[in-house]
Amino acid sequence: MPYGMRKPNKPWTFVLSAVAVTALLISCYTPQSSGGSAPSSRRTPSQVLPITATATIANRVFELEVAQTPRQQEFGLMYRTFMPPNRGMLFPFQPAQPVKFWMKHCLISLDMIFWRQGTVVAIATKP
Repeated sequence: MPYGMRKPNKPWTFVLSAVAVTALLISCYTPQSSGGSAPSSRRTPSQVLPITATATIANRVFELEVAQTPRQQEFGLMYRTFMPPNRGMLFPFQPAQPVKFWMKHCLISLDMIFWRQGTVVAIATKP
């Protein structure tokens, strides 16, 4: 299901948390250097938050950075060029509310996992 799309007759208001787990399939996109050097002044640093949560999905433990503040949630995974396997970012939304994600400057392939009360209810992928 594309980002921002809803399942018919199933509003996303039940979403208590949204998690972006980039290594669900343990395959991350890592851009390869072309040999040229990009000007360092054009690089924008990525946000890296401390690991403060874990999630177990299909008997696999994922270490999660938690985007607590609106600014952290806005910046999310922008400009990341690599995410280790079994790592991701948790975007907690409470109370439950409809959410939309814009993958601005998202350089890595990732999956978004939506869950409610410890159960995965939807998965959206970005190739």
